[in-house]
Amino acid sequence: GGRTRLAACFLDSLATLDYTARGYGLRYAFGLFEQRIENKEQVEYPDAWLEQGGVWLIERPMVRYDVQFYGKVLYVPKDGGSTTLWQ
Repeated sequence: GGRTRLAACFLDSLATLDYTARGYGLRYAFGLFEQRIENKEQVEYPDAWLEQGGVWLIERPMVRYDVQFYGKVLYVPKDGGSTTLWQ
């Protein structure tokens, strides 16, 4: 996706400039998708990419990090209905 490509370019730039850096990511079970053309239309399917394993995946079951999410979701009126607003 776009953000993944942007992160890769950013890390590539750091390496080219010889900066020491470290990249982290979230490992989604279905973070990517497979695209097919069916009946002249693009259709997306989950891509179970973790089933193939990967050289960059280092299992560390004893290491865990809590990820904090801050803020709240507000439901606000809009056009006779409602919408959500992150605050």
